[in-house]
Amino acid sequence: MSAIKPATSLPWTSHQNQRFGYAIRDAKGGNVANRTGAIDAAYIVHACNAYPELVAFVQDVARDEHAVAARALLAKLGEGA
Repeated sequence: MSAIKPATSLPWTSHQNQRFGYAIRDAKGGNVANRTGAIDAAYIVHACNAYPELVAFVQDVARDEHAVAARALLAKLGEGA
């Protein structure tokens, strides 16, 4: 299984757009999504920006020989340990 990673550069940000509600942009200013509400945009941005830190943390936990669940989660995410 190949790793599932953001297709655009992080961090993402959200911006209110008069025409489309809230828009989500990548680190280079490219549009990732339009027409989302403020709460949804904030959640999406937060979750995507947390991904690299989450993977790094789970990789550290997975180094413990008793961390079967952590290694399984990393495998499911395509990140390996």
